[in-house]
Amino acid sequence: MPARRRDGESEEGASPPSDTPGNKKRKVHRACDACRRRKIKCNGPMDSRINDKCAYCIKLGLECTYNNDTSNKRGPSKSYVQMLEQKCGRLETLLRQAFPDVDIRTYVGPELDPDAFEITAYSQALASYGIPPYPSVKPLPVPSPQVSAPALNTEPVTSSVLPRAGEKVRRGKDDDRQDKQTAEELSLARFMSRLNARGAQGRNHGKPSPAFLVCQLTEYRKSCAQNPQLIEDLEKTRRSQFWDMPQWETDMTNEGLRHADWSIWPSKGLDKLLIDAYFDHVDRFLPLLNRPRFQQEYDRALWRSHYGFSRVCLMVFANGAKFVQDPRVKLSQEDLQDTESASFTAGWRYFRAFINMGQNPLQCPTLFDLQTSVLLSQFLQGSTTLPHNLHNVYSIGISSAQDLGIHIRSLMEHVNPVEKELYVRAYWCLYHIDRHSSVFFGRPMAMRDVDFDIDYPRDVDDEYWESGDQSSRFLQPLGKVSRVARHIQILKLDRIMGQILHAIYTVNTSRDSNITHAYQSSGQLLDTCLNRWLAELPRELRWDPTCPDFGVLQQTASLLLYFYYCKSLVYRSYVTITFPDPVDSNPTLMPLAACLAAARSISEIIYTTLARSRQEGVPPGHALNVSFMLPAWSAGMIFLFSLTLVQDTSDEKQKMLREMRRLTEGMRDMELVWKQAGKITDFFEHLTKEVEKPRSTVWRPAEGGSGAGRVEDRQLIPLYVINSSPRELPQGQPQSPEILETWMKMDAFEFQMLGMGAGDAGSEPDEEWWIKLYDHYIAPDIMSTWS
Repeated sequence: MPARRRDGESEEGASPPSDTPGNKKRKVHRACDACRRRKIKCNGPMDSRINDKCAYCIKLGLECTYNNDTSNKRGPSKSYVQMLEQKCGRLETLLRQAFPDVDIRTYVGPELDPDAFEITAYSQALASYGIPPYPSVKPLPVPSPQVSAPALNTEPVTSSVLPRAGEKVRRGKDDDRQDKQTAEELSLARFMSRLNARGAQGRNHGKPSPAFLVCQLTEYRKSCAQNPQLIEDLEKTRRSQFWDMPQWETDMTNEGLRHADWSIWPSKGLDKLLIDAYFDHVDRFLPLLNRPRFQQEYDRALWRSHYGFSRVCLMVFANGAKFVQDPRVKLSQEDLQDTESASFTAGWRYFRAFINMGQNPLQCPTLFDLQTSVLLSQFLQGSTTLPHNLHNVYSIGISSAQDLGIHIRSLMEHVNPVEKELYVRAYWCLYHIDRHSSVFFGRPMAMRDVDFDIDYPRDVDDEYWESGDQSSRFLQPLGKVSRVARHIQILKLDRIMGQILHAIYTVNTSRDSNITHAYQSSGQLLDTCLNRWLAELPRELRWDPTCPDFGVLQQTASLLLYFYYCKSLVYRSYVTITFPDPVDSNPTLMPLAACLAAARSISEIIYTTLARSRQEGVPPGHALNVSFMLPAWSAGMIFLFSLTLVQDTSDEKQKMLREMRRLTEGMRDMELVWKQAGKITDFFEHLTKEVEKPRSTVWRPAEGGSGAGRVEDRQLIPLYVINSSPRELPQGQPQSPEILETWMKMDAFEFQMLGMGAGDAGSEPDEEWWIKLYDHYIAPDIMSTWS
């Protein structure tokens, strides 16, 4: 029996109404053959009981038939639809390769969901993107050449020439070489874009790459009047199975990617609270996003259709949640095994949703991926028990930035100015995180100053990027200090920090003796560079305890804290202890004295900022930014080390104990938000109690110049030797066991602060290894505290 259609006709064909008695006559819901041929409206038989012809056939005396039935035509086949979708997908891929920094969805429309498609809602979405009705199109942005400021000074520092912080390269006799290098980079980029390989147009290939040799060969053949169409000829002879990406490999790039869990997405009102908290407390210290642009994309619900932007939003929520007092931003009670750590779960529900979205390493990195790396690094900094995972996160971001060629200024010239500035911001944020983490973990830097030549971020607030006409864009009003100004000064300190790490803390200095020889003989050159940075600091960014704006006070405080931390880092590695002749009245006190002066300044700034926050009514835990933690930690260890060298009854000891109490108070406030600060608090309190205990003996050299003996009620007189380590003393000079033990405790604590022995799975063998290594130096109470 043939299947019946909804209108009652069989799928074998429609027939005219029958006059058989008992059958109910009805109107035929299709045009007759004659009307279909002429493509005119057919009203069908008006009254099938009287006449079976339509009005047109009656008028012309034609036979009204219904033989050419089309009821079996159900539309295009499934394979046709699949091929059409693949064709559209290829076109979108080509557009993304041609415009890697443009969100194609804002020009062609959001993704189509066949299960939940509704034409009215989709039309409204098209209108929200400014896409006109078909066949009109929204024009793509036309790349225009941009004028860049002079490049940064990225030449290696020598003992004879010390660069000013942030000094830019002056173009002179090397102009031709720079222009040639830029032309080569652009030529290589254009050459790679001609290769019909997936992702080649969006990825950077440096001159060491073999692709550069092929590019040079092509240019040489062209200059010699030979056939320059090397790539075009290759396209005719190449074997497609090795060049063309098969469909299964294309599909593999989307494997493992999932949409966000909308059930945990913050409700309206809470999302605004989280976004405001992020820009007020996080982006203020590390500018990454453009707030008006981000808000515009969020308001038009780009997070529902764009995978990368939804990941950025989740990490914005996670970072902002630390400063929002709302139980909805924390993990539920079902997810907690203990209630003591509940206060530290703010934002982790969004972080878990971010992790569940997955990530595919086969995909070409985008701007959203770089921003995600920065946001994820900020979230993990100080929030997790295992902070060493931070290195894995930002390293991927740096590699992705280099993959896109963001570190090369000439390759960024074709990018839309707004998109370009967002890329530049993301790169410099990764640069700062790399410098900060290299010091925190004691690891080599992932990027050197000689490996990039892009300019600093523009010293312009977000709201002036796209305001007014073309001529007034990116213009900061005169007399108004931008939120980015402090960040630029931090980046200048980062460059000095890189020289400190490279010159003083390099593992194998023999391989780069030209750069490090002068620095290893004295820290005065680096100290001069830091003093020059301070002298050139704009007046608006200088530390002023009476500043009426607490937000500005926080920014200037973090800036000066970082400066004093760099100061202490210059001299810290040169501090070692020897025992001079008592008649020597002029011991060299510079290294430790410089460290102590920097530590006192750090303590004073933290104490003043915390006191002002209480006067301003700032919520507990929000007074000190996470960037305060590293300088405070370093200053506290310097005080603890110095406390082992002073006499119990001296006024200097009481002053240093007062500074330690100030630092501990600051860490107690920070530990309400940042988990790592709680570890530092426990460490400070434990060792402060130890050094407060009265000592009846101190150490001095025994007679004869060898060994060490106890001397009752004698103050230890230290001699600070330049270019030595605590365990490499000159021959014949003894070392205090108490001081060596203090140094080893501090070293052990640094490793334990990085999560060693934190109780994670599989940590027991590692813990036994560390116990064997530090068995002679670590007191049992320290191990029980941190294991």
